[in-house]
Amino acid sequence: MYSTRKKLLMALALGVVLICVTFFPGISEAATYIVKKGDSLWSIASQNKISMDKLLKLNNIDDTIIYPGQVLKVDDEPAPQQSSSNPAPVSNPEPAPNPSDSANIGTYIVKKGDTLWAIARRHNTTVEELQRLNNINGQLLHPGQMLKISGQAPESLPSRSGSPREGIVPTALRFVGTSYARGGRSPAGFDCSGFAKYVYSLNGITLPNTAASQANTGTKVPSISQLQPGDLVCFSNGRNGHIDHVGIYAGNNKIIHASSSRRSIIEASLNDGWFQQRFVCGVRVL
Repeated sequence: MYSTRKKLLMALALGVVLICVTFFPGISEAATYIVKKGDSLWSIASQNKISMDKLLKLNNIDDTIIYPGQVLKVDDEPAPQQSSSNPAPVSNPEPAPNPSDSANIGTYIVKKGDTLWAIARRHNTTVEELQRLNNINGQLLHPGQMLKISGQAPESLPSRSGSPREGIVPTALRFVGTSYARGGRSPAGFDCSGFAKYVYSLNGITLPNTAASQANTGTKVPSISQLQPGDLVCFSNGRNGHIDHVGIYAGNNKIIHASSSRRSIIEASLNDGWFQQRFVCGVRVL
């Protein structure tokens, strides 16, 4: 008796599986991409023929920093599957709403180099609110840690589907306030050329290491009035033509650069006499 009931249950389960396979052949995981060393969001978007905005939205991220081994969704449509039969079309049910899509409460996965202050600023909230929501007292964070985020959603970046240079200024602005470090090339601390190289790399563009070599990577822009957002701006401290300082033009006659005197990444006006007297040229990489 028991054996007969067990066989009936197994047959019923198998029937359910067969029905799902037959009538719902399109049910599958969305297409994904595993990040490789040297990848950027822009290059992945271009390779998979989608816009940067869609790639960011699909993966619920608002940053341009990615890591080798990270799995990214590159399409929200399931991959097509072959079927030996041609059943009548069946409409798929609407996906269940994601709780993290709430306008007021979301989540954020901590990345290497993150601080509570940087996360709070990026999401238009406060350190105190982050601490309250997540029941933490100190400032210590761990990569991979999930934080609850409240307040407004982070401001979206401009579309970068046309050219990677369109993301350079928004990327550079994210690092304003980061510490200056002589020879520094990471968010732990930047010098001028290290900052330019890092920002450009996050947008899929490789620059050489020094200010002088970066000045020779693209088309020269002879005057400040001809600069466009995203251009490199090159200076000579000794006013002798030797380029030893570089920044990124932000538009509206402003520059974002690593200031050794201010010991941080700052946004400054090119109307300042120091820049006016030491300007050599701009460089348009793209």
